[in-house]
Amino acid sequence: MAQKNDVRQTLQASILAALRGVTGEDQLTVLLLDDTMRRVVSRCCRLSEVMADANITLVEHILAPEAKRAPPAMAAHLSAVYLIAPTESSVFALEQELTTRRRLYGGKRHILVSSALPGPLRGTLRVLSAGGALASLREGVAVEALALHAGAFSLDRPSALRRLYGPPPPLNEDNIEARLLQGEDEAGGERAAAVSHAAEQLAKLCALLGDATPSVRYRARDHPALGVALVAATPAARAGAGGEASGGAGGEAAAAGRRNVSVLLVDRSSDLFTPLLHDFGLEALAEARGVLREGRFRRDPTRKSAAEERSAAKNGPSQVLLGGGGGDEVWEGIRFQTLDTVEEALFASTRAFVAENKAAVEEARSRVARGEELSTKEMVQVADEARAASFSASAPAAESTGGTEGAGAEAEAPRAAEVEVLERQLW
Repeated sequence: MAQKNDVRQTLQASILAALRGVTGEDQLTVLLLDDTMRRVVSRCCRLSEVMADANITLVEHILAPEAKRAPPAMAAHLSAVYLIAPTESSVFALEQELTTRRRLYGGKRHILVSSALPGPLRGTLRVLSAGGALASLREGVAVEALALHAGAFSLDRPSALRRLYGPPPPLNEDNIEARLLQGEDEAGGERAAAVSHAAEQLAKLCALLGDATPSVRYRARDHPALGVALVAATPAARAGAGGEASGGAGGEAAAAGRRNVSVLLVDRSSDLFTPLLHDFGLEALAEARGVLREGRFRRDPTRKSAAEERSAAKNGPSQVLLGGGGGDEVWEGIRFQTLDTVEEALFASTRAFVAENKAAVEEARSRVARGEELSTKEMVQVADEARAASFSASAPAAESTGGTEGAGAEAEAPRAAEVEVLERQLW
């Protein structure tokens, strides 16, 4: 996930896109940040990038005293954009900024909140908006994550360790829903809030990276990561992440196409190398499950001819070398892909193969109908393609009639007869 999609560039693009949505090229704008968003922005954006790409004239802190703000003569011509996190301290500072102080900035005032606001805080800002103090209010415009490297980030929650590992016992599959909705006590409520926040930010980041439904892997039993994984996989979290990625802040990332993202939730006190270094490709999983042995697949057909039975009794079951010069082009194309991409690739290649062979057979039929002569080589080639097309087309026919064995035989019989007729016409 980290190497293919640069986390820093992804977070930078989402923030700059959100700022460009409320700033104009012909107006002077000041950007005001709280502590959380100041750390987020400074990790992924340079000041020159913010000023040039987002049309920002000045950057200030929301808690800075009036003496350290823009001069009054300049502030009278500035529009203000407040980029804050949905915390009580930030919303209270914003309320103080807009109500108790004198009007510092003469232009429009826009509020951008990184995540969804809790009910009481949303009510406070809507009161300010209804009173005419705000020009716009948007939520969920950024991910509260610090870009540490092109492939590393931090959710910047120093209290998460205490909230996740402190008493009461960690969340599990039996009490996750009740605890997240109600909270048994103060510690349980803090843990539920920490789990929900981590899951929400992970879902948003994965959506920005191009996959609103990532694969989440975690330790199977008795681990706090279980709660994060379950919340991140809920339809509500995925729907919210997908909506944010499709418009506004994540539009540019979503437009680049879907990318497959895997989230590994690990514990620093456990073995980190095994889950991080394990290969989740198709070949590695097949080897781990015993389907393959050193790249060889053991063929065990249900129907054997007499010669095949004698050979199996003498030499053992026949084996097929898939990789390493085995000559299987399909396997070479999918052996290192993950399971979700393998399924899509197989469906696409099957449809293309059937379409190509059907086109060749139809062309041969039309040539024979027009009285044209085919060479011996062309006759053999068309006959082989007809058999391949009939074999490939028999599976969808069986599925459409319910997938039963009898239905597959009924669908195969007309196709076999059609191939025989075509062969007689060709020869």
